[in-house]
Amino acid sequence: MGGLSSRNDHGRSEGAGMWNGTVSTRVPRARKVHAGAEGFGWSLDEGIHEAPRQKPPEGQSRQARKADALAAKAQRASGGAAGRQGLERGLGFLLLALAFAMLSGFVLLVLPPVFKVNRYEIRGAARMSSEEVLRASLLRGNESYFSLDTSATKASLRSDPRIADARVERLFPNAVRMTVMERKPVAIVLAEVDGRLRPVCLDAEGVAFASDHAGAGSPEVDIPVLSGIRFEGFKYGTRLPRSFVPTIEALAAIEASTPSLLQAFSEIKLVKPANGELELLLFPLHHRILVRTGAVLNESTLRSIILVLEVLGSDAFADKARAGSGRGGGMVDGLEEIDFRTGTVVYRMKGGQTG
Repeated sequence: MGGLSSRNDHGRSEGAGMWNGTVSTRVPRARKVHAGAEGFGWSLDEGIHEAPRQKPPEGQSRQARKADALAAKAQRASGGAAGRQGLERGLGFLLLALAFAMLSGFVLLVLPPVFKVNRYEIRGAARMSSEEVLRASLLRGNESYFSLDTSATKASLRSDPRIADARVERLFPNAVRMTVMERKPVAIVLAEVDGRLRPVCLDAEGVAFASDHAGAGSPEVDIPVLSGIRFEGFKYGTRLPRSFVPTIEALAAIEASTPSLLQAFSEIKLVKPANGELELLLFPLHHRILVRTGAVLNESTLRSIILVLEVLGSDAFADKARAGSGRGGGMVDGLEEIDFRTGTVVYRMKGGQTG
């Protein structure tokens, strides 16, 4: 028979055809054949049948499908909610930007007159008028509250030689406050301005900042004239050499504490001998005697100078001097200079004698 198998002498079954090298997981079904002369035998069915698959119970399969459907529905719902939230957030940002742009346009196009700076508050100006401060600020009157550059305005104010420092503030909605710190004169120097010799005010930093007649010096207070300084190519805002600054600062300190001490002298001259240090020559207001001192004055030295001058100018001292000399005028008329540089009073007489 074509579908039967035969046995060889070693008991191994050999098929009638060639083995194709594949193994099937299908289970062959055997059937019994009729007895022959050699006894009973077994044969394989020519058809090969698959093993039946095990199916899950019907109720369990339905529950699994239902759970899968619910999970898919929930996932679709969450994805849709996230998408809606993102869309709403983006729409909110867009509306906010649009509202800001509309508001900005309204401010720039409709409200400029409201924010146009037309009020000026000026503080700290004692020697300068409000008009002078306003001109120094370089404000044109068409600035907006939002566009006004306070730093540039401050720089413009400080470029005026009469102003030592300034502060600029915007006041909502249309005003600006300018606080200036003016330079305070401590001495008068002579400088050539427009081809003429004019008195110019000098502050504690050694800055020649304004003409005296321009209101920079207070007429109620007399300040000393500082001579012996020569300017070349003078312009307002010129600074003295740094070697002069200690002298000017000392005068400023005396002016602030006891200005009457300086008012006893009509002129203070800066002199520098050859190969020497800076010195001062003081010209007393009521005496024709020069007083030589160091470059830096103080209250104690000035009080001593004034006391000596008062003694020398007294009638009793004059009578005693005339009696001692045996001639009119005596010592007072012969004095040329009093030297206070060393702390010991040295008298220099006319003709070079010292005492």
